[in-house]
Amino acid sequence: KISTKRIHSLKDPFMHYVRYGERSLIALKGTHLQVKKCRYHLFHFWQCYFHLWFQPYRVCSLELSKTYSSFLGYFLHVKMKPLVVRAKMLDDLFITDLITIELNPIAPIRSILFFLAKEKFCDISGRPISKLSWTSLSDDDILDRFDRILLNLFYYYSG
Repeated sequence: KISTKRIHSLKDPFMHYVRYGERSLIALKGTHLQVKKCRYHLFHFWQCYFHLWFQPYRVCSLELSKTYSSFLGYFLHVKMKPLVVRAKMLDDLFITDLITIELNPIAPIRSILFFLAKEKFCDISGRPISKLSWTSLSDDDILDRFDRILLNLFYYYSG
């Protein structure tokens, strides 16, 4: 007979793999012991399957913060958002509460200020630069400059 704990651990592995450039990231949900076991099996699999020595000192295990985490220049925040759903059956009204999880990426302001300063909208500290020539710019010129900034940001964060 299979215990319910065993079924739960098989049903909810919650593993994510991300590769960026020359680096890899594996995110696991679970206790410290589960992460340690998974790490051991990953090393063992790598050494047996690829016949290569895996350098364990190059792999670090970090417990993520409950508030913000920094990853690839973004600040990631996981927020629990309660959602109330009302479902009406024939005669009765049922109210159910659902909890959804949202991932809110926030771009760091330092790189945005760098691109704005490069296009001469502001200085590197974020203070706007007022020029007399700016009053003669058409709306299309201003939007074109913002478009170039957004394009630079897109290329910067797309790798």
